[in-house]
Amino acid sequence: MMFIMVISSQLGLPSTHLNGKRSVRYTLLGNCPDSFLRGMTRDPKNYPDPDNFHPERWLAPNWPTYREPLTEFPNLKGYSQFGFGRRTCQGIDIVEQELFLVMGGLAWAFDIRKKKSKFGYEVPVSLDKYTSLLIAKPEKFVFEMKPVSEDRVDMIEKEWKAINGGNTQDQGTAMNEKTVDIDM
Repeated sequence: MMFIMVISSQLGLPSTHLNGKRSVRYTLLGNCPDSFLRGMTRDPKNYPDPDNFHPERWLAPNWPTYREPLTEFPNLKGYSQFGFGRRTCQGIDIVEQELFLVMGGLAWAFDIRKKKSKFGYEVPVSLDKYTSLLIAKPEKFVFEMKPVSEDRVDMIEKEWKAINGGNTQDQGTAMNEKTVDIDM
């Protein structure tokens, strides 16, 4: 008998093949699914100091992840989070454009930092706490988000009123959570 471990392209879970026939059950062996992807994205040769935020890793020529031209790179294509081969996520271009617009808008409007404790120290954000959902997300954490300027607040409120019938308050709740009033 010959067992071959393969990665299911849809779920990222290993499945067992027995003599060329695929079994219906998925087999989880320890941290096997996570270890493959985690190892690929944490290889110190390609990603020095992989668990820390270094935006310069994509922008400075002395990092192994740097690619030119900067008008085209970095991008999301070719990263394991979106699958492999012909089963690669078809929506990657949309995701990339939406992330660019949303993150660019947030960076334009807000100063986002780690939360400070009452003693003035930064509250650490755990890098390895994720939900147990099929598509893992970081668990909730605290942070500070302040508008860059009052002009930006006025512009955001003006645009919000234009699309929300003149109201500044949200008219509903998202994802079964209470609406949070933000004092700007």
